[in-house]
Amino acid sequence: MPFRPLLKKITNYLNFPDPDYQFVDEPGSIACVVVRKDCDPIASVYIGGYTSSIEESCEVAARKAVYDLMKKYEIVVEDVTYLRKQMYDHCGQLFWFKKEELERIEKEERKTVEIRCTPIETIEHSPDEYTSWFTVMPHKEGIGFRCLFSDYCRIVATAKQSLARKAVDYLSDGELFKCQERVLGIKELEPSTVLIKQDCLTPLGQEFQVPVSIPPALPPKKRLLRHIYAETSPVVDSGYKMALVFPMSEDLRDCFKHVKFVKKN
Repeated sequence: MPFRPLLKKITNYLNFPDPDYQFVDEPGSIACVVVRKDCDPIASVYIGGYTSSIEESCEVAARKAVYDLMKKYEIVVEDVTYLRKQMYDHCGQLFWFKKEELERIEKEERKTVEIRCTPIETIEHSPDEYTSWFTVMPHKEGIGFRCLFSDYCRIVATAKQSLARKAVDYLSDGELFKCQERVLGIKELEPSTVLIKQDCLTPLGQEFQVPVSIPPALPPKKRLLRHIYAETSPVVDSGYKMALVFPMSEDLRDCFKHVKFVKKN
C-alpha cells in the first residue's frame, strides 16, 4: 500500500487536517509534507530528500511521517486499514464464487440444491374458488420454513400453477438457485398428520360443514302486555277524524262512545 494514502488515513484517524505536500527544491526533486494538529501552531515537516522524481520524494516524505506518527501515537497499521482489507478479502471471495459459477455454466454443469417441502394441499372456498399452499424448507440444517399460498383461482390446476410461480420467485430472491440451474433435488417431508392424503382437496362448502349439536330450547316467556295504542278512523264527509282516547277491545267498542274530534292539519 502506498504511504501517501496511508498517511491520509492516519491523519483522519487522529482527527488532524489533511497532510500538505510542498516543493522544497523543484529542480532537485525535493518535496516535503506538512502535518499539523488542529490547535497546534507548530507543524511537523518531513522532507523527502533528493530523488529521481517529485512523486518519489513525496512518497519518501509520507513514509517518514507515517513512521513518526505510528511511533508517537502508538498506532497500528491494521487500525486504519482493517476495514479496507476486509473489503478486499470479501471482494476476492465474491470474485471466486462468481468465477466458479461462470465456469460451471460454461461447462454446462448443473448445480443441485437440496430443498425440503410438504405436499401441496388445495382448499376449496367455494365451487369456483380454490387456493393451494405448501411449506418449503430451503436450509440444509432444516432451520426455518416458509408457507407459500397461491392466489384465489377458479380451477385447481391454475391455483397450483400460481403456487409454483410464487415458489420459483421466492427461491430466486433467496439466491438458492440461478436461472441457469433448473435441476433441483427436492426431498419431500413426511406427510403431515392433519392431511388425509397427499395433494388432497379440502372442501369448505356448506354441505361439508361439521354438524354441531343444538342446545335445548329455553322455556317460553310470559306474554307481554299489549302496548298502548291509539287507532284513528276518518269521519265521512267531514274534515275531522275520530280518535279513541282509550284502547278498547272489539266487544266494548260499541258500548262506549267517548270520542274526540280532532281537526286535520
